[in-house]
Amino acid sequence: MTKLRIISKQKTKNIILGTILLLFLIVYLFPVLWMIRASFLPRLEAFYLGLSLNLTLDNYLNILKGSFLQNILNSFIISTFTVILSLCFSLPASYAFSRFNFTRKDDLYFFFLTIRMAPAVAFVLPYYIMYTTLGLFDTYHGMVIVQSIANVPLSIWLLKGFIDAIPKEVEEAAMVDGCSRSGVILRITLPLLAPAIVITGTLVFLFVWNEFFYAMILTRSVAQPFTVVLPVLLGRVKLKWEEMCAAATVVSIIPIILTIVTRKYLIKGLGLGLRI
Repeated sequence: MTKLRIISKQKTKNIILGTILLLFLIVYLFPVLWMIRASFLPRLEAFYLGLSLNLTLDNYLNILKGSFLQNILNSFIISTFTVILSLCFSLPASYAFSRFNFTRKDDLYFFFLTIRMAPAVAFVLPYYIMYTTLGLFDTYHGMVIVQSIANVPLSIWLLKGFIDAIPKEVEEAAMVDGCSRSGVILRITLPLLAPAIVITGTLVFLFVWNEFFYAMILTRSVAQPFTVVLPVLLGRVKLKWEEMCAAATVVSIIPIILTIVTRKYLIKGLGLGLRI
């Protein structure tokens, strides 16, 4: 009887937990599903309740007539190269903060974190003046630099936590066997950090992909990402919500694909992070 009661209680808990999770899932997915639904409907039917079979691709065709595809490509280029540059700087820096002791280490680490915590509006005017002077305004490399500066502190903070979770004894044992410090990093630390690198790169990509403020101030046409152009699709006289929904659906595809492709590493990385 006792075992039956325990099993019954466990089933009840599972049912309650499953119901709560289902409600959260419905609340979370409802706006997304509504957006996708509205993107395939004509203007007059986009926001009517009820089922409509009058589906159309005109909203997608309208947004693709202009430079919107180029703006999406700009966002992809800036986000990809920002991830590469951020990891190139943050990997050695996070390893140094985790494994070595040097003067003012904690102060320097805190300084990097304050760069991330400071509001973007505090930096945008100096960036604007510097970029217009140096010819970096409205350029890909200019945007990659500013986005990397904003995301390197986050990458250092994440990777340092993952490196701290790797026992030092593993590296020390390899060095006792004659492996150099660089060999230890390349053969032991980096392979163990693969999930952490993937999860850090994915988060940086998503942050840059969705970034708006720096892009609005530091670009005009050549390197302008979709986040700046997206609000313009609403129109000034007539609000084109159906085209806005279509554009939002299109720009959501790449983050969704990226998350699906890297989900295996994301789960491993989050699992490792929980043990930090």
